[in-house]
Amino acid sequence: MKHSTKHIQSENIRHTLTATSKRIAPTWPIKNMVAVNPFFGFSDQHFHSTAKLFNSLSDVKLYMPLSFYNDNILSGKILNEDIQQAIEHLNHSGMDVNQLLFELHLLLSDTSQKSNRIFKTITEMADDLSGFNFKETILESVSNWASMHFNEVDKSWRSHFSKTAVFQSWKAYAEIDMTPEVAGISEFRSIVRKLPEHPKDALTKISEMLDLESSFMETYLIALAYTLPGWSSYISGIDWENNLYGEPSTCMEEFLIIMLSMEYIALSTLNNSSLLSTWREQLVNWTTSSVSQPTTDTLELQSILQTAFDLSNQRELIQRFNQVSREPKKFELPKVQAVFCIDVRSEVYRRHLEVTNSGIQTLGFAGFFGFPVKYMQTGTTITQNQCPVLLPSGPKVTEKMEPLKFLNAKISKEPFIQMKQLIRGFRKSPISSFGYVSPLGLYYLPKLLKASFKGSATSMLISKSSQTKELNRTVDLTDIHFDDKVNMAFNALKGMGLQSNFASLIIFVGHGSSGINNPHKAGLACGACGGNSGDVNALTAAKILNDNEVRAHLKKRGVVIPKQTTFLAALHDTATDQITLLNTADVPLEKQEELNELITSLNQASLNTRIERSFRFTELDPEQSYQIMNRNMDWGQTRPEWGLARCSAFVIASRDKTKEIDLSGASFLHDYDYSKDIDLSVLEGIMTAPMVVTSWINLQYYASTVDQKHFGAGNKTLHNVVSGIGTLEGSSGDLRIGLPLQSVHNGQRLEHLPFRLNVIIDAPTEAINQILSKHPEVKQLFDNQWIKLLQINQSGKIAQRYISNLEWNRI
Repeated sequence: MKHSTKHIQSENIRHTLTATSKRIAPTWPIKNMVAVNPFFGFSDQHFHSTAKLFNSLSDVKLYMPLSFYNDNILSGKILNEDIQQAIEHLNHSGMDVNQLLFELHLLLSDTSQKSNRIFKTITEMADDLSGFNFKETILESVSNWASMHFNEVDKSWRSHFSKTAVFQSWKAYAEIDMTPEVAGISEFRSIVRKLPEHPKDALTKISEMLDLESSFMETYLIALAYTLPGWSSYISGIDWENNLYGEPSTCMEEFLIIMLSMEYIALSTLNNSSLLSTWREQLVNWTTSSVSQPTTDTLELQSILQTAFDLSNQRELIQRFNQVSREPKKFELPKVQAVFCIDVRSEVYRRHLEVTNSGIQTLGFAGFFGFPVKYMQTGTTITQNQCPVLLPSGPKVTEKMEPLKFLNAKISKEPFIQMKQLIRGFRKSPISSFGYVSPLGLYYLPKLLKASFKGSATSMLISKSSQTKELNRTVDLTDIHFDDKVNMAFNALKGMGLQSNFASLIIFVGHGSSGINNPHKAGLACGACGGNSGDVNALTAAKILNDNEVRAHLKKRGVVIPKQTTFLAALHDTATDQITLLNTADVPLEKQEELNELITSLNQASLNTRIERSFRFTELDPEQSYQIMNRNMDWGQTRPEWGLARCSAFVIASRDKTKEIDLSGASFLHDYDYSKDIDLSVLEGIMTAPMVVTSWINLQYYASTVDQKHFGAGNKTLHNVVSGIGTLEGSSGDLRIGLPLQSVHNGQRLEHLPFRLNVIIDAPTEAINQILSKHPEVKQLFDNQWIKLLQINQSGKIAQRYISNLEWNRI
């Protein structure tokens, strides 16, 4: 019976290990940086409950300091009515605004720095007991192992243990790692050797020594994971990617066992029975007293003030929507329809393009345009997924490249591309890189000198090429089955609301961000698609929809595309606001005048967008907005552009509901017409995919703002790229994830304000509730206050605010 009970307990602990591994949000290698909600694994519990949890077991923060909210009260950003509404919203009966402000004043005047942590890991308690830095030494050892095991730059740089599973790789490395012993942990290697080879056996042994129970195991494992949040998130991302494509993966579970092993090593080194008993006592007390311990006055105040801060933003949004008078306009078929990504930077460009040319209608849709393909560049064997990481990629697409013209002959570009790849690999390989620098280093000296000075030849060239470019690119779609082409085309047009009233020219505008010497440049491309630009998707969409046979099959399904309609692809460089048209050879000669008019409009819209963006860079003169063209090519520039900073709203509505509103580059815009969505399938698709993606982006910026230490990448000027995976701030420590400080702060003040996302939907509340009821994982994002929800009525005004459990309040 005793053995049976022990077995059940062991199985429960393993089950808890699996569940805890899913609490850790994933992250991706820096070259494929994705905006991730770092609280993804906690969305099933309330925002404030999560804040209390982290407040007591670690120093992870979910709120800004009280001084931040006080400054916003003094500046008039947060009004008394916002605070009162927050008090009522959070059910703080018995409290009023004056009482809150008095308590805020008292807490601000208290200069004592008190930690609210009531839980410590064994390594932390060992530090307190011995005076030796166990935690830093042990975690440094884990970080060094991980940087070799997961090396993404060159497989030959990896340790020979990397071919084994995660736990076994770490154990083999730790058995010969003398660094901890040099630092003072004298029996580090011998203790590691005594651990079983199999991770499950090691888990059993450690659990028995620590006398762990599954009832408080999850709390303990979360605390361990957040001692190295960077590596924990990266390893969780490996599991996410593998599972997405149907490959079982337990890397995070094994990593948690490694972290448990480090606790075991600290305890075994000190061999102190009182340490174990003291640690177990605080763990049991923490768990049994309440789910997350009684909250502190400071944390409770922060909760109210953050809600008031969010409500202040809602109040301003509601005013912008509700003060616009919308008069019915006679429908006129536009000359051009331009479909942009929902990215917040597109809101600025769309606004200026519509003002420049009233004959252009803009629409918002996810930037892969409904064509989730894999792309392989000609001359390489490497593919990249051209779709949000929440979705598995589809069929392969390759690019057809125009041959080089030499004398009177045409030469394929493939050998040149392959040679370039070969040289790049040679330059980065472990041995030849040194031989490469010696003979060829001086060759790069002129380039380095030019790039080092502002106003260099490179920068001036960029300034002069600010006009819309025309290219003739095409893609090979032979790997896409014809039925798939038709289905993707139909679903994409349905999602865009483009099933009738087609313009003469329809342009899909993907986006990307150019730049140099910026490890985080992928984070400036697309927040969802792994740092890949949307040009390939735009080319794929245009080629399929220009196919007469595809159009014939679409006609059978009720979508009639006029013969005179031509689809174009374009790329918007968000660092320079330059538009490049990618397939102008597809435009018939009789439409050349229309094309020229479009190019003129794009050039003017680009200029106006740059002028508006220049106001966000305090050192720029708006009258010299061309200087923005140089920022991305200045290799000392830490802020080439602001990316998705300021993102705080996601509007799901037709463009006529937002066209007269300046949303200041803070809103994602997704076109949607409820009257055409009979079965609600379009709204369901938006709320379960793009809306979730925008919440990830918003909460990544939120987390990087409120807690740079755990969820931000730190100071760019101190970065060192490690193993092609991410960055360290300095020469050692944990992997830094999230956004650098320079992406959310302009050096004087925050450029991104930590608002939780407002989702604004133009549909009846009954329709929205129907989808929320069908998708509880989406509903809990709103019920648990991770993001907010507002509803637009038929007149285009924001009329209702979602509370929770499918209940709404009128505004």
